[in-house]
Amino acid sequence: MKKKSKEKITITKESALIESSREHLTLMQQKAYDLLLKNATTQLRENPHLDCFTIDSSEILEFFDLGKKNYQRLKEQLKRLEQEIVEYNLLNKDKTWTSGAFPLLASFEYDHGTITYQLPFQIKNRLLDHKVYATFGLYATKYFKSKYTYGLYQILMDYIYSPQVPTIDFETYKRLVGAKERSYHTYDLVNLIVKRPVEDLNSNKYIPFTVDFEIIRGERYKIEGIKFNLTLKDWFVKRFDDSLVDISPEAKELTTLLPERYQTSLVATLIQGHLDQYPYEDVREAIEKAVKEKGFVPAKIEQYLKEKHSAKALP
Repeated sequence: MKKKSKEKITITKESALIESSREHLTLMQQKAYDLLLKNATTQLRENPHLDCFTIDSSEILEFFDLGKKNYQRLKEQLKRLEQEIVEYNLLNKDKTWTSGAFPLLASFEYDHGTITYQLPFQIKNRLLDHKVYATFGLYATKYFKSKYTYGLYQILMDYIYSPQVPTIDFETYKRLVGAKERSYHTYDLVNLIVKRPVEDLNSNKYIPFTVDFEIIRGERYKIEGIKFNLTLKDWFVKRFDDSLVDISPEAKELTTLLPERYQTSLVATLIQGHLDQYPYEDVREAIEKAVKEKGFVPAKIEQYLKEKHSAKALP
């Protein structure tokens, strides 16, 4: 991947993939896999006809501070992703996806530290053509203490621009964070997969929100669901500045082209998401067109980009 400050590396990920089952995935697998997705997206932009992608294993180990000597462990963890079948779109947020399942990797090879891999077509075909998605920073994830925190972080980032996070059925939530096969007393389970991850997120300065939760109980005090509530941090919603992480100089520059009321870190993050998906020139053109029209400018920008790239895809 192109060298870039770790704090500014973001990934744009399909909501249907974010909302997938994680029963057998480890924290290392989830971290490494997202970097594989980021790497594949970068290489596809340079050559849209690529079918196989490559990355040096040291890049993954160094990015997440996983230890320079953990090559063999990383190799074994990623190799297992060929057999790891996940069910996707469990919350049905993205209506353009059906329900289904696929392995996370279509193929995997390891040769003297170089990883060569293929992605299932359902994922590969969406890397440059996102429909419903979330963009979030990868740097914050290096501080996560458990895979449950990792799963919860992605779910909440998927709804950060929504009016609220929907109440999640408890059994579905366990699958989303990878705890379905765990057998604990209910109190201990809630501590493990809800309370501690929430504490991890709230203590991480790179997370753009704080979160609290409410347990929804039914008959006989049985847990039926969980309701999460987000409060965006001031640095995320205020006018953006050079201290913001995950925002590239290009995104900051383009945000200054917008009317002043839109020059916030929230909108800058949206612009960064577009840059992760589309060429700089196309994003700039969409902004220049959008500011000349009436309406909610960020929505107009997204509309122009989707229309332009849909037209390009036609024969």
